[in-house]
Amino acid sequence: MLTNEDLQAISDLFDKKFDEKFDKKFDEKFDEKIKPIQHELSSLKNEKHDILLTMSDMLDKKLRPIKYELDHLKNETHDISLTMSELVDKRIKPIEHTLGNLENETHDIRMLLENDAMPRLKNIESCYMDTYERYAVGAEEMEAMKVDAEIMKKLLQEHQTKLKAL
Repeated sequence: MLTNEDLQAISDLFDKKFDEKFDKKFDEKFDEKIKPIQHELSSLKNEKHDILLTMSDMLDKKLRPIKYELDHLKNETHDISLTMSELVDKRIKPIEHTLGNLENETHDIRMLLENDAMPRLKNIESCYMDTYERYAVGAEEMEAMKVDAEIMKKLLQEHQTKLKAL
């Protein structure tokens, strides 16, 4: 027959094992859920960086010949100078448009993370914490039921002994 101290020791061991397993499972599930988001964020940052580098290289390549031509055109007539200015404007406008699009996309990504991903992560965390609290309460109730069952078992054995004696 187990004493209350024995039952308490068993209960403490069960609680410790349960907490360790739950914490491990929670950490694994949380890491599993957040890894794709972290990976996507990292990919987006890398893509943004690559696009900016590409745009910088393109801008450098396109502006080098234009600058050279403009230096030579300073000595030519006013009409030639106007023609070259128009050419420069035509080449830069698509680049400016592309940069504007990149700014919009970056803003959209930031808004998506702020308004969609973070609230979802907070919701996931809340669900896990609620589940943990329910399990903790359930475990305590189960232990109380075990103690009650043991007491009833003893009473039944005593009553059975008394009934046989009668």
